[in-house]
Amino acid sequence: TQSTWGWHSMKYVFFLALVLRVGIVSSEFEVSVSPSGEASPHFDDDDGAALVQEQYERFPYPFRDADEQDASLPVSVSPHIVEINHFLWGGKRDFCDPFRALIAGGGTGEKTIQLLRQLTDMNAQNFSIVHFDISRTSISIAKRRVEALGLSGLVEFVHGSLTDILSHFRPSTFDFIDCLGVLHHLPQPATGLSHLAQLLRPGGGMAVMLYGELGRRGIYEMQQVLRTFTHAKTASWQERIHMTRVLLTQLPDTNWLKIVDSRWEDLNQFLNLAGDSGLVDIFLPAIDRAYRVPDILELINEANQQLIQLQDTRIELLSFVPSVVYDPHRVITDSTLSRTVDLLTWEQKATVAELLNGNIYHHYFYLLSPGEAFTAHLNVTDLNQYPIPVHFNQTELAQKLTASRNFLWRYRGGTFKFRFPLGSSDVVKFIDGQTSLAQIFERLRGQLPSPRCGADQPTFISCWKEIFSILNSIQRLFLSIKPIDSSIQDRMRLQSQYMHDSVPANFYQTFEACAT
Repeated sequence: TQSTWGWHSMKYVFFLALVLRVGIVSSEFEVSVSPSGEASPHFDDDDGAALVQEQYERFPYPFRDADEQDASLPVSVSPHIVEINHFLWGGKRDFCDPFRALIAGGGTGEKTIQLLRQLTDMNAQNFSIVHFDISRTSISIAKRRVEALGLSGLVEFVHGSLTDILSHFRPSTFDFIDCLGVLHHLPQPATGLSHLAQLLRPGGGMAVMLYGELGRRGIYEMQQVLRTFTHAKTASWQERIHMTRVLLTQLPDTNWLKIVDSRWEDLNQFLNLAGDSGLVDIFLPAIDRAYRVPDILELINEANQQLIQLQDTRIELLSFVPSVVYDPHRVITDSTLSRTVDLLTWEQKATVAELLNGNIYHHYFYLLSPGEAFTAHLNVTDLNQYPIPVHFNQTELAQKLTASRNFLWRYRGGTFKFRFPLGSSDVVKFIDGQTSLAQIFERLRGQLPSPRCGADQPTFISCWKEIFSILNSIQRLFLSIKPIDSSIQDRMRLQSQYMHDSVPANFYQTFEACAT
């Protein structure tokens, strides 16, 4: 059985990838300059922030037409509310309770709008969202898009840089901070991360994305060539953009960008859709740096050293996602080598997996500020929880697993192979986000003859743990103490021109409505 779980409409895929910095195109073609976390060229904080601001004032990214009626596009893309709750709070947070979020580097509004839609669609009343960005142009676009939704007044827009964000907000203000694709644009990323961590309440959490080094080979070299051509800074933006486009037509077939035909085709598709904003963001960034796993661990360590001095606290790394690409056991199947891998620390395992896979373009990970309000501990065997599917059809998958327990998941040019346990299809078909694990077990136990995974509770739990391990590792299944409202998806298909048959099942998730 093979499954890519992608969109069948390529126009839709590339559009979504552009605006959300994820998916086929942007997964592969976001910027990263130099290896080992080193930024090039070097600037001090003030000069660096000014250059980054100039770039995004002139070329807001992702480019969006603020007057285009697309702001209602309802798609759950990492980090969405179900995933946030799962990884940061073990599925235990109730978003009907007070919740304050910061979108740090909100750009033209993609993540702000997604979270806003999910909270308002569940009728949450006690939330606040702050959209913070260095570009006034981007803020203006985001604000107009929120207005187009008819949700003005529910988002606070603040202009500023992460270098001075502590002058805008008090410490311990936010329950959640979204910081995707921002820290690697700072002259001092560790200081920026420390600043954000100071704004988290005890028990609050953060979703972060940093550019990966190994998966972006070819971007570095292209940027280095362009910096050489424009080092004197005499060329205008338009001259540099023209130079870049011409240079792309001159690349030999041996260039890293062209070695893989599909990657080269995707890059050109992306540039056609993204325009000048996309080209500048990839090839002409003011400041950029790339990371490997050890660099990220060092970044967190440096931020914690600053935090300990200031607040006697620290942030904890909870998980990289999707976790499967950080697991060397998914690559190494030889028994002797596998035993060697077993002896490694989890940091070493993640490092080895990144080196072996070589295709991590973005590092997504979750950080937690320890506190007593919530715990990130996830109890997979708690049958009172609701398993929530994202971007797959449970009925379809169950049918495929009935035919074969072998399952392939394609990730950025690579393929991961899984084998589901016997009887998995009987469990998977009931995973709809509205049926608890206890209810699924009762349904199985009530069938005659009794399905393999429903023979008794220990057998069910054993089957469930294997199913969960596979689907959660590829960001397709999460747990929550509350069910979702699946009726929203049907309404969305009627409301939006983008909601057609090629959009996957469970494309948009939010929790059932809060009591009024």
